[in-house]
Amino acid sequence: MRVHPRDLIQVERFLGLQVRRVLLSIFAVTIAVITAITFLPLHNYILLVLGFLIAFIMFIVVLFIPTHLLENPVRHERGLRPPDNE
Repeated sequence: MRVHPRDLIQVERFLGLQVRRVLLSIFAVTIAVITAITFLPLHNYILLVLGFLIAFIMFIVVLFIPTHLLENPVRHERGLRPPDNE
């Protein structure tokens, strides 16, 4: 099977964006877990609700954010972005 280098660049870009989404989702889950752990000794329900709300909002934003907002802006400045197929 032959693969064109441009196709490899597009696959690499797609996988990079998906990895960023997964990492941001893991960050949202981490915030939820830290909130739950800090709730146990403090029993502060406001902290619990705010922490879970922030984690939920982050997760929803990551789920529905457009992929072009996850791209590396430094890559655009140096002109390393692969040409778009039109």
